[in-house]
Amino acid sequence: MSLVSVVFPCCNDEKFIEDCLDSIARQTHDLLELVVVDDGSRDTTPALVERFVGSDTVRRRFDDRIIFEVLPRNQGAHHAFNHGIQLAHGDLISLCNADDRYPPDRIAIMTEAIENSTALLAFGAVRMIDATGRDVTTEDPIGRLFNYEQRNIGGYPSVGFALLNSNVTISTGNFLLRRSLLERNGGFRPFRYIHDWDFALRSMLVAEPLFIPSVTYEYRLHATNRFRTLGRVEREEGEQVFRTYFSAIRREEYENPIAPGPRTWPGVFEMWMKAMGRTALWEVTSRSPD
Repeated sequence: MSLVSVVFPCCNDEKFIEDCLDSIARQTHDLLELVVVDDGSRDTTPALVERFVGSDTVRRRFDDRIIFEVLPRNQGAHHAFNHGIQLAHGDLISLCNADDRYPPDRIAIMTEAIENSTALLAFGAVRMIDATGRDVTTEDPIGRLFNYEQRNIGGYPSVGFALLNSNVTISTGNFLLRRSLLERNGGFRPFRYIHDWDFALRSMLVAEPLFIPSVTYEYRLHATNRFRTLGRVEREEGEQVFRTYFSAIRREEYENPIAPGPRTWPGVFEMWMKAMGRTALWEVTSRSPD
């Protein structure tokens, strides 16, 4: 059985963090390491984590494979994820956001799937829940949109095309990855909002992502979700993310033999770019490094 390190950044998450930590402890996959990085919280989050990881029951559950580090100041989710991954010991790393939750069989399902594939990054279907943990996948407008995007992944020429169209991974917390991927794509970059989409697209240059249709993540929709305040920043970051991907494709700096591009998908790529309205960005992307 593989050791899976769960890397868990948190910052001012006192409302949901205990529910999230409990869901990790309840995983059916036995061999786990828990790595918690507090990114400069100013509420009771560090105290709640300290109480949780100090429990004899929790320490037995993880066989004392628990790391908890409090950063002196907030440096952003990208930094907290990178730092937590550096602290982790597992060859497989499962990420989690502190306001979300794992179904009990998440890690067991995803570990089996990725180990039976050549993928370096896997993500699963997502269930949307509200602040109380109730399933709102089909009743919340955002939940319905996310669900629609994931249900339609099979309609694209590849998972990669679906990922170019929108962030079908939904959340960084939905990632399970091989440690070796970090050595090849450099980890998370300092984007404020879409570090997850950027990471997934750059990972796609290395190997095709694996989509697991089983529900393996519960994404919590609440009033303070960051995507609700994206606006102009998202557009600016999105353009940078696509420029990075398109520049690598133009320079043929990719290993994934089916990464969306004109050489790997002649004709199909051009048609898709036009249909999705991304032709202009492709045409102005320079061949120079970002």
